[in-house]
Order: sequence, then structure tokens, then C-alpha cells
Amino acid sequence: MRNLQEYYLKNDDIKLLSHTVMPWKDSIPILKQYAERNGVNVDKWHLVTGNKEELYDIAKNGYFTDEDFIKTQDESDFIHA
Repeated sequence: MRNLQEYYLKNDDIKLLSHTVMPWKDSIPILKQYAERNGVNVDKWHLVTGNKEELYDIAKNGYFTDEDFIKTQDESDFIHA
């Protein structure tokens, strides 16, 4: 992701978005600390958190993270993509 950030840094048409897969841990202040420690340009690369069920639904049904794998049997299981 850092390489992508650097490659597209000056391209205003490209934004990067990372959803947490651990919203119970990754609060906004924690994500801000992560961004500061890891050189995340917050104008280019957005780190977001939210409701676990909604985040997992977006990942599974919006980003199709399970498409190349066997569909998970337990909705609380999550595949990192």
C-alpha cells in the first residue's frame, strides 16, 4: 500500500481506502497513530473503521473478498484481502 501511495501521490483521480478488519480494536485514534507511525498520507490514503457487520458485509459483498476462496461458513469469519 505504501508503494501504491507513493506511485499515485500526485494523481488526484486516485484515492486509497483501507477498511479495518478489527473494528473492535481499530478506533479512530488508533488508526491515526498507525497512519502517523507508517507515513500514511491522509489526503491520499484513508483508513476507516465502523460497525463490524457492515464492514464485513462491504468486504464480502462489495469487494468480493471470498470470491477466490470457499465461501466462509461463519459470517463472523473474515478473509484478509
